[in-house]
Parts: sequence; structure tokens; C-alpha cells
Amino acid sequence: MIFLIGLLAVLLLALTTHRDAATLTLRPLSSQHRLILRGIAFLLLALQLTLQIRNSDSTAFALIEWTGLFSVEALFAAVICTVLRRWREPLSYKQRKFGSLS
Repeated sequence: MIFLIGLLAVLLLALTTHRDAATLTLRPLSSQHRLILRGIAFLLLALQLTLQIRNSDSTAFALIEWTGLFSVEALFAAVICTVLRRWREPLSYKQRKFGSLS
């Protein structure tokens, strides 16, 4: 559950960038929507950290574990955005520019 909260937060943070917002949604988001999503994402990350500290015996260990968990969630979000971007753009830049590579 803690992992899913963090993954949702990281995906919301990805939505606040122009490039990943274009990948994850079909229309661009306004600056007000991006600001709201960024706030929700940081609240979710704070909730995740709070749950992580409550479930752990040591606060220091919980902070280290949360940092590692955040990096894994960021990696998953990057992979999701990359796969969606490649799926929506079937031809690579080299194939469009130089023709078939075979």
C-alpha cells in the first residue's frame, strides 16, 4: 500500500512536467492544474513518509528506506512514461529522418 501511494505521487509529479504530461494525457494541463497536482503529490509523499515512520522501529532507518523506495518509484514512473511514449510514437527519430534502418 505504501508503495502504491508513492507511485501515485510520482506519477502526479510527472504530470506536472510538460513532456510527461503530453505522454500521460492527451491534452496539455494549465498551470493552475499543474500546481494543484504538484501539491497533491507532495501531500501523498508526506503521507507515505508518515506511514513509513509509523511502521518502522527506527526513524533513521525509515528515512533511509523511504528514500530508497522513492527512487524505485521514480524508476517505475520513468519506465511507464517511456513505454507509453514509445507506444504512441512507433517510429523512432532515426527511422523518420533516414528511412528504414534495415
